[in-house]
Amino acid sequence: KQYFINANIVDPHNSISEVGGLIIGEDGKIEAIGKKVNTNNLPTREKPIDLKGKYIFPGLVDMRVFVGEPGYEYKENFRTLSNAALSGGVTTAVTMPNTDPIIDNVSIVDFLKRRGRDKSKINIFPCASLTKNIEGTNMTEFGLLQKKGIIAFTDGIKTLKVITDLEKAYNSDGEQLVTDFEKNISLAILDDSWKTHLRKMDELKQSVQLAVHEQKDPLLIYKFEAFELFKTLIDSVNKEILSFLFKAEISTDNNKNVQEASNRRRPMNVNTSKDEIPNTEELRQRNRAITNQQSNQQVETIIRSKPKVGRNDKVTIKNIKTAEKKEMKYKHAEKLVNSGEWMIIGNG
Repeated sequence: KQYFINANIVDPHNSISEVGGLIIGEDGKIEAIGKKVNTNNLPTREKPIDLKGKYIFPGLVDMRVFVGEPGYEYKENFRTLSNAALSGGVTTAVTMPNTDPIIDNVSIVDFLKRRGRDKSKINIFPCASLTKNIEGTNMTEFGLLQKKGIIAFTDGIKTLKVITDLEKAYNSDGEQLVTDFEKNISLAILDDSWKTHLRKMDELKQSVQLAVHEQKDPLLIYKFEAFELFKTLIDSVNKEILSFLFKAEISTDNNKNVQEASNRRRPMNVNTSKDEIPNTEELRQRNRAITNQQSNQQVETIIRSKPKVGRNDKVTIKNIKTAEKKEMKYKHAEKLVNSGEWMIIGNG
């Protein structure tokens, strides 16, 4: 065991800030901590280590770590990162997505979690990029990445592009910029959640078809389940949007991030008018005209050139090669005729 005394113990989680000691067992776990651990309460044969006012606190969390894995392992990997972190009292690291490839899909998240578990001595929590390939335009799949254990989204050293009218933003004291920022984030989260919702609706459509075997109404079940899915969608969207907007901030310390938006070329030949939808009377007249047109067409009558032969009727067949003739029922002769070596020359 190891005994430490005369240390400043700081533990905000348990509201502890006092002078005391620490006892670490042979298994490396803390057995006792606090002001009660002092020379009066320790075994006389043990020699405690006097920390002389040094601080003891829980493991620190570094919220912005740029690790080189994957892609830049020559700079730093999970093993060297954990060794450096432990020497400074850091036990948890939140890594940025600026790697090669960018952390913007589920497969890379699975890889990082395995590597962090196998190679690191500290807790590794990877962040995913806010936008695909950290380009600042299209949002990543928030829902899928969050289910895989992503705790935060950021573009690291890059920022999210928000298109706004600078004149309106200036005249409104920044309110227009905040509105455009909120609109950008809300639409991106809504678009991602709606894609996930459509996949779930498709799965529901396939699953309710089995309700017929249980003597239940598939349409009724579909309506109830679809309503519950939509309620879940609304709650999830509201939660994600509010959570993101409360944590996000608009950078004001770097004017270089403000750029003029490029003009997008629109195709010249664009039909901006909507298709005309006929009303009920027009549809009825159109269907009546199609029916009259079909009734005026001549119907071709198919006339049988040969009498119909029953399966039990007798027929005469002839071998094409040997000219041999046989008389038998049609149901027995059918196989010989289909072989191509025999032909029917007469019946009953």
